[in-house]
Amino acid sequence: MRLPTLISSVLGTAYLVAALPAANIEARGTCGSFAPAGFCPASPTSTGPSSGPSSTPGSCTNPTIRKEWRTFSVDEKKAFLSAVKCLGSKPHNWDLVQSNTGPDIPNMMTDPSISMYDDMVFTHIDLNHHIHSTGWFFPWHRWYLNVYARLLTTQCGYTGALPYWDWTQDAADFEHATFWDADPNSGVGTWGNPNNDYQIEDGAWGLNSGFKLHYPSTHAIRRQFTPQPYLQFPRPYLLADVNLLANETFTKDRLDASLFGFDGDFQGFQKSFQDYQGPHAGVHLMVGADLTGLCPGNAPASCVPGESWSPNDPLFFMHHAMVDKTWYDWQNRASNKYLFQGGSTQMLDSLASYDAYPLGSAPWLSSTSILPTGGWARFDTKSSVAIQDLFDTQNGYLCYTYQ
Repeated sequence: MRLPTLISSVLGTAYLVAALPAANIEARGTCGSFAPAGFCPASPTSTGPSSGPSSTPGSCTNPTIRKEWRTFSVDEKKAFLSAVKCLGSKPHNWDLVQSNTGPDIPNMMTDPSISMYDDMVFTHIDLNHHIHSTGWFFPWHRWYLNVYARLLTTQCGYTGALPYWDWTQDAADFEHATFWDADPNSGVGTWGNPNNDYQIEDGAWGLNSGFKLHYPSTHAIRRQFTPQPYLQFPRPYLLADVNLLANETFTKDRLDASLFGFDGDFQGFQKSFQDYQGPHAGVHLMVGADLTGLCPGNAPASCVPGESWSPNDPLFFMHHAMVDKTWYDWQNRASNKYLFQGGSTQMLDSLASYDAYPLGSAPWLSSTSILPTGGWARFDTKSSVAIQDLFDTQNGYLCYTYQ
């Protein structure tokens, strides 16, 4: 399964990809200009183009409250899981653009089997080298979650909130945690079958549910419990302990060290949290397979494993809702809300360069830098989103809080 290559991609690639300009890369106008007849879904309601920072204060009067998954009722779980499956049946977004190439970035697929869920996966693939270990990490993933939530609502009629997964509750016995639920209607599924390429066979998204992924090849969701992923890490100079058990990276104490140890220090906070042996990477690596980015058994020989594939498992969005909640909690401490710094180029070739630029190097980002969004403007409420639009989750463009 080419695990050494995988982990180098998940936790920082050695491939050189040009930094994206600090400008929106939306290149296509209306869907109908590019799509075959009959392939354009109706656009959701939009507030129209906006280049300003965000809506006026106070315009978010009824924020959605995002809750931990286990606080959802059975009916709420069913509705959410069903909406995710629905997105896997919606047609390709013909506005989607590919802005990067490389050995781990396949060509964008546009055949009729490609769903809008696959399109979300592709956007993460395409921008992978820019949105990890750079200043884009927290704001870009907040935007990504917001678009995902909007798609579930506008395309699939979901009326609930995004759930987050508090993995600190499961760290003590991750493999057997109650989070893993085989119920075919209200469960996220359990671990994959090692005799069937680690595809999950239970839960609402299991092998026989009809929910299929197409990057890098057609398969069902795959999960492979991996307690010591760091043993295969090809650059041990970036690790404190190659023998570390991954679940030690996302305990409550470890999360609290990031959350409470860096008031007034955005760089320190992000470096601690997104560290290669920190909570963000640890969860990805311990779930393994799709959430880590292992190539499926039926993938082409050219497949390069890496974190770019990780949204194939919808747990990605629950995990990143917890990541976003962590930033939200940190922002609402002291005077942290509007703190930001970072560059747009990964610096991972040596410990010295990473320690000097843990949030990337030039081109430098600022609060007015425009996010690369890959062709999703028609499904958003702003045609151009700046980092400063993402600091306040109740500013009008965003309208949610956390329980």
